[in-house]
Amino acid sequence: MNSSIDLNKFRSLIPISSLFDENIVYLAEHSIVETYPFGKQIFKRGDTDHDSIFLLSGEVILRSNEDRESIIQSGTEKAQYAMANLKPRHYDGFSNHKETVVVRVDTQLIDKMMAWGEIVPGCGSGMQVIELSGPDAEDSSWMMAMLLTRSFLKLPAANIEKVFHLLEEKSYKAGDIVIQQGQKGRYFYIIKEGECDVIRFTGTVEAHLATLKTTKSFGEEALMSNDPRNATVRMKTDGKLMRLHKKHFLALMKDPQLNWIDIKQANKLIKDGAIKIDVRLENEFKASGDQKALNIPLYLLRLKVPHLNKRRQYVIYCDTGERSAAAAFIMSDYGLNVSILKGGLADCQSTAS
Repeated sequence: MNSSIDLNKFRSLIPISSLFDENIVYLAEHSIVETYPFGKQIFKRGDTDHDSIFLLSGEVILRSNEDRESIIQSGTEKAQYAMANLKPRHYDGFSNHKETVVVRVDTQLIDKMMAWGEIVPGCGSGMQVIELSGPDAEDSSWMMAMLLTRSFLKLPAANIEKVFHLLEEKSYKAGDIVIQQGQKGRYFYIIKEGECDVIRFTGTVEAHLATLKTTKSFGEEALMSNDPRNATVRMKTDGKLMRLHKKHFLALMKDPQLNWIDIKQANKLIKDGAIKIDVRLENEFKASGDQKALNIPLYLLRLKVPHLNKRRQYVIYCDTGERSAAAAFIMSDYGLNVSILKGGLADCQSTAS
């Protein structure tokens, strides 16, 4: 874990606080902690970065172009939320303490983890999960590990559920060859039980490269590049692997057929009577939401969606579009007419008409 982050403070941040601990630890490991002396600028008006910047200690003064000022102190309710989070940023932020510590977290990764929680048991939000059938519902560690691979971090949120329906479980014995160096790739693999050795041959000389243990994945490089396998993977012990066929792997990496719209299109639909739905958490909506919108957090959507009017048009949004994509997938299954604000609030000032 990023040793400079106080994990207790980090897990109190909103919406990070709603994630399970394994997700929080992952976010902490992939976040950047910065320390600023008094008067140093932390961010400026007009910034279009993809970070959520939280105050961990010290004090920050916010200044708008109307010369209005507000102060955020660590340990207060305001400090639980990302500062000046609408993009482009509306405020300049300066350290107002001899040592102000902030953490920058990838906004899209937060939203992606929130979306995961509504599809995969234990992989996202700690508020509500949708159960899968069978023994896989009892063990989500390999699921989480797979979603955190470089390839699957790019997976559109609305395709997550399809992945776990298409995965196959296959048993192997110690010594079995799973993939052979030089062959074309056919599957992506993740180790559910057991261990594998990664070996590269130069002529007849065998070089041991690594031992992969439970929850580790392999095989995506050859699928993405269409190059031959660059190493052999052999079972070190008896075990079980989950595998996903290349055709499914590549198809799922593409965005599903969802209706993405920009802010101008959203405003027109809303003016014509569409209902806007903010799928962020209640406290996020309370802190920075459009009070003309309907707030239905993603974790409650499956309970609320049967009561929505199928004759109405809906415009849904979150911070980045990740949670909205998962929401649109759920709502479309119920026959609702849904459009998603592309980029979410991170890229747009407001969905107000």
